[in-house]
Amino acid sequence: DFDQAEPLYRQAIALDPTSRYAHHGYAFALTMNGRFDEADAEFRVARELDPLDQSLRCQHALVPIYKGRYDIAEAELMAILEIDQSNVLAHSLLGATYLYSRQLTRATDEYQWLIENAPKFSIGYCGRAQVLAMMRLKRRALAALDEMVAMSEDGFVSPYQIAMVYARLKHEPRALEWLDRAAIHRDANFICAPVDPTFAELRASPGWTALMKTHGLGNAAVRLRDQPRSRGARALTPP
Repeated sequence: DFDQAEPLYRQAIALDPTSRYAHHGYAFALTMNGRFDEADAEFRVARELDPLDQSLRCQHALVPIYKGRYDIAEAELMAILEIDQSNVLAHSLLGATYLYSRQLTRATDEYQWLIENAPKFSIGYCGRAQVLAMMRLKRRALAALDEMVAMSEDGFVSPYQIAMVYARLKHEPRALEWLDRAAIHRDANFICAPVDPTFAELRASPGWTALMKTHGLGNAAVRLRDQPRSRGARALTPP
């Protein structure tokens, strides 16, 4: 319920304009509502207040990712990895940057790094399954998806990430089913849905519109529905 949340973010900033946390929270919320220019401004304030926080810097890279400015996102994430080669969040977002720009070999490298170096997190397996689906290797993608689900025996596997794989497999009913589960189980990733390029092909679907409205993301979904991903997007140069 961003209409309820936004005035509280503004009040928090008014009470303490020097709070990195308040500016960061508001920036993240603006990003997930597709208000990218405002989000960028808030992220910049937060980073001026805390220039050493690399997680904050990583999250700032979400703005160019969701705007389709993959060249800018790549440069920022590579700069972070020059400082800290083991930054899991930076590797995750760099993998997403390559995935969204269809640099599938580079995406595979990042997701394989995550599988090897952060095996308890499902993001590497999710990314690998998406790459396989985009390469039209359906059987291998489904096997990778089964591996993700099996991980749930030892820990949490995000329903949202399973929905991402089904979306890449162009299986709309299952993608919407797992997104609904993500919302019901309060999977924090669900708030990314309106801006996530993974679901771009679902945004014209009545089922998508109904799902977003049911779970409080209807306004963001409507705002972004008619914004083509290709507008202003800059893909990366192939190797």
